[in-house]
Amino acid sequence: MRRRNLAVWTIGALLVAAAFVLTRIQGGFIPWFVFDFALVAWLYELVVWWHGGRGVVIERRLSSVRVAAGSVLDVAIRLTRRGLWPALWLRIREEMPEGLRPEAGGDEWWLFPWRPGEHELRHRLRAERRGVYELPPVRMETGDMFGLQRTVRQSGDPVKIIVHPAIAPVRVLGGERRLPADARQQTVRRAEESTELAGVREWSPGDRLGRVHWPTTARMAQLHSKAFELQSMGGWVFVADALQASYAARPVGDATFELTMSITASLIAHAAQRKWPAQLWMAGDRWRELPLAGSPALALEALDLLAMAAPGGSGRWATQLQRLARRIPAGAAVVLVSPQVTKEAASVLSALAARHPLLWLVPSPHGDAGPSPSELATLAEAGVGVRVIRRPQDLAYPGRGGLGREPLATVRT
Repeated sequence: MRRRNLAVWTIGALLVAAAFVLTRIQGGFIPWFVFDFALVAWLYELVVWWHGGRGVVIERRLSSVRVAAGSVLDVAIRLTRRGLWPALWLRIREEMPEGLRPEAGGDEWWLFPWRPGEHELRHRLRAERRGVYELPPVRMETGDMFGLQRTVRQSGDPVKIIVHPAIAPVRVLGGERRLPADARQQTVRRAEESTELAGVREWSPGDRLGRVHWPTTARMAQLHSKAFELQSMGGWVFVADALQASYAARPVGDATFELTMSITASLIAHAAQRKWPAQLWMAGDRWRELPLAGSPALALEALDLLAMAAPGGSGRWATQLQRLARRIPAGAAVVLVSPQVTKEAASVLSALAARHPLLWLVPSPHGDAGPSPSELATLAEAGVGVRVIRRPQDLAYPGRGGLGREPLATVRT
């Protein structure tokens, strides 16, 4: 733009000089008219360049700088023109980073603010993917009536937008899991069921008559029981797998990791909404432990961490589970989120399952083969509740994706 404007001024100055020489040599009306027109046009171009939108002030307001993936941001741009010099036209443009898409109102506007005043432009952005994005300053372009020069200015400061993983309702943390008769053992009860209904599951021996869900029983012609949400007296520990080795060899490793982050974010939001004492442990390039303590501010910090997370580290998931077994607080309920289901991991958790309620949420999006039935059966035999999650919405259905369709609870004593 500067080279173009410099060329316009240089050519304009040469034309004015040539017209002046012509008037001095030939004289007459036409040469003087050409000289006057060239001089006025050249001065006009200089004034347009000097003004260049200096009297225009742009303010941008966003409804929020933190959103969940798939959500919409409302953006308002207020344009105020001051001064007497008219701006014949203004082109306002929002430059969108990858991951943010204009949904309503577009990302470019043309204005003709000939008189001083205020104009407000509104549009909406959809956050398509998890991540941290920088929205650049608003780009304003103006120029002259002849289209000979352009002046581009950027107004305002860049805005950092944090897009959290997609959050879905959670109802899989409820009910009871059945254990083989020879696997039941006396344990100290560290968790109890609340009165909030989490869903419906198949009836199992030992369920009270009052737990039978009669409408579902009548519709399915088979006994079904109510599954209540579990409350842990020792708090909750959400453990997310962000190790590189857990996703590198998968056909859709990126989608699997995104689903892992979405499941973990949904658990955090669920715990914060109910003000549960909870912790987030994440194994990745380094081991991270974040207390949630039922605080919205701490939950927001954990969601920010998930927004910036990427697979990393050279450790193995089974090794991290050994670390988990040594550090888990007494009486806490543990929810694991990892696609890496192995017999080695099941052997590590077998002893832990006798002391703590365990639920393993296995992210397996469409296109990923997921764990084999034998691997899932190995976890179930170790006393670990297992649930395969194909998409975040599956967290709202206690009877979907689980081995035996049974949600998490304590071992019955």
